[in-house]
Amino acid sequence: MDITEQQIGHFHRNGFFLMENPFGEEKMRTVEQVQREVGPEWERRDWSAGLNRGACQFFMVGEPLLEMVEQPEGVALAKRILGVEEVHVGACGLGDASKIVSADGRLQQQVHWHADGGP
Repeated sequence: MDITEQQIGHFHRNGFFLMENPFGEEKMRTVEQVQREVGPEWERRDWSAGLNRGACQFFMVGEPLLEMVEQPEGVALAKRILGVEEVHVGACGLGDASKIVSADGRLQQQVHWHADGGP
């Protein structure tokens, strides 16, 4: 998993950059399969106000995604990009953002690539 200084610069200007899939096709297929399995339950569930529904879906998929987040190469990459000794994954989301409904019933529209993370 390697990135260029140009990608790091793009991240600092825009909050993201594109790279090839670092996890492999098989891992991504597994995640997609499990997401499809938990999707109907996730959509039916009455989530309490204030919960991040995208993060809840992430945790419902569970182990395959947790392994990705904790992948040592990915953590090392994040440290390099951010120029820090330690990283913390503050929130993870998963799924189709257009299916996340706000408390008053209106659809929340958001982009999947956005720069709204904290320190």
